[in-house]
Order: sequence, then structure tokens, then C-alpha cells
Amino acid sequence: MKNNLLITIYLFIIIFFTSFGRSNNNQQKRTFSDISFVKETLKVGINSELDTIIFINKSFVFDFTRPAITDSLAKEVLYEYYRKRGYLIQEELIGNENDNLLCIRYNKIFQFQRRDNYSNLAIISYWISPPNSSGHCFQPSKAIVFKTDNGFEISNQEFIPTNYAIDSVSVIENNPTIYGYDYDCNEQNVIRDIRITLKK
Repeated sequence: MKNNLLITIYLFIIIFFTSFGRSNNNQQKRTFSDISFVKETLKVGINSELDTIIFINKSFVFDFTRPAITDSLAKEVLYEYYRKRGYLIQEELIGNENDNLLCIRYNKIFQFQRRDNYSNLAIISYWISPPNSSGHCFQPSKAIVFKTDNGFEISNQEFIPTNYAIDSVSVIENNPTIYGYDYDCNEQNVIRDIRITLKK
């Protein structure tokens, strides 16, 4: 009888600590359902990562049949968009501009490619700053440029924070996908890796 009681207590302790360990392991991966327009899964830890979906607030057709967006074309569309809204263009400055105004400076384009064809949608990065400003930790803004029936458009400005740096872009299951990292420039430290899937 005494042995049966000891065996029962022993089994109870094993089951309790096994369940407790599983509970702690489950807390290492938290899944968030839809939060406004972003669905994300965050793995917590030293090698953390953010895997998220962003739904673009403009209707577009993502394909490889329309004219591709080139670097020079993206720059032209960006400058035209912001010039109409009263921003200065860095390349057009003459040196006596009002420091209270904001200036746009094009950085680069990230093109989505399938085999040898580029798509009708791209990501562009650019700086928004006072004229002729500079800074080591001043990170570029990002926006989406795409081809529509009415021409090229800029959309979803600041759709990701400026501290999200883009490494590369790809097409996964016919969805534009961005790979990069969340970077703390002051500490010169990568906080987490990111993967962002764009959907409409």
C-alpha cells in the first residue's frame, strides 16, 4: 500500500513538471492574429524574427507582362509625386533654400524578378530631410511604385518603418516578398530578421 502511494506521488511529480516544461516552451513562440492590416508571427529570443503580411491599400495587378519599372523611371515618378506636394528635390537645390522645407533624395529601387523578367511593382527607398542634411543614423523611407492603367503611381509611403532595412526582394507563390532586418543604428545592432509579404 505504501509502495503504491509512493509510486502515485512519483508519477504525479513527473507529469506536473513535464506539463510545466511544455507550457514554458509554448511561450517562446507567440502568434498574433489580425492587428489592423498586419498579420504577424513573432519568435521571441536572441535570433528573433518577424514574419508579417501587409495588405496594400491600392488595387493593382501584380504581373510580369506590363512594362517593368526601371531605376530611372522610379526616380522620375518619385520626384514628380513629391514635387506636386511642395517638397524640394535634392538634385535641384541651388544653395539658398529654406531649412524649414523638406527635401526628397532618391536612394535605390528593389525590383521583383521572375527568371529574366521584372514585374510592374517595385519598392523604392528615399530620404526625406531638410535641404543638404546628413547623418550616420538617418535611414531612408520606403514606398511602393507600380504600374496601373493610368500610369505609374506611388503608394503606401512609410509602409514599413525606416529602421527596417531591405536586403533583397523575391516572388514567393506569386506574392512580392521582402527580406531584411530591423536595425538599431545607435547601437549598431540587428534586432531581428524580417520577412514581409505584400498582398492586396
